[in-house]
Amino acid sequence: MQAVFQDIVKGDEASVRSRIENNPSLVDAVASGSPKKYVGQSALQVAIRTGRFGIARFLLEKGSDPRFVDVKSPTGWSRSVFHDAAVAAVMRSRWSRRTFNAASEQVWLIAETAKSDEAFEMLVALIEAGADATAVDSLGATPLGRAVLAAHDVLPRRNDEKPELSDGKPLTPELVDDLTRIFELLKTHGADPEQVEPQLEKSLANRYRHELVGKFLKGGVEPDSAA
Repeated sequence: MQAVFQDIVKGDEASVRSRIENNPSLVDAVASGSPKKYVGQSALQVAIRTGRFGIARFLLEKGSDPRFVDVKSPTGWSRSVFHDAAVAAVMRSRWSRRTFNAASEQVWLIAETAKSDEAFEMLVALIEAGADATAVDSLGATPLGRAVLAAHDVLPRRNDEKPELSDGKPLTPELVDDLTRIFELLKTHGADPEQVEPQLEKSLANRYRHELVGKFLKGGVEPDSAA
């Protein structure tokens, strides 16, 4: 794997800056070699996928392509930088993790705010730089579709038709704020919950109409009163 990608994965922003200043063409470098999970991805894409948002902002400012698509992915599944950024924003939202205190009582911990803000600001920066918020990946999935799948994993398990499936996780104001701003940003820039997603063979709004993530697609979600 090229040295600049090693620095990105390690989070060594000073080294990345130095390499780019000495060789500006590296802003458009594409990963090759090992590890294979990064092969075909741009420096910007790797920075976003590994949560190195400070490096990602620097690369974007230096001219890294906000519309890059990893067409050389060894898996055959190619998607845009924006797809990865949408998923990153959701996965770094302030969702609750279950743990236990000293008395062996179950408690829920909320993730830190900093990463949530950085990931969302990266999404905004990509749009401002010209990224397409509606571009589909090689499977036909939209960035909104990928974001919904990620949100489904971090949200409390709730289903209007099957209340017994609830996992007891609280819906906090923090998570409501984070996911609402992500979905509203995507919809403002053309994402359509009524668009049919090929893998689902139906729209996101239809597929998730009985689940909590479906309510976020509509908007106006309120946190739990005791959250």
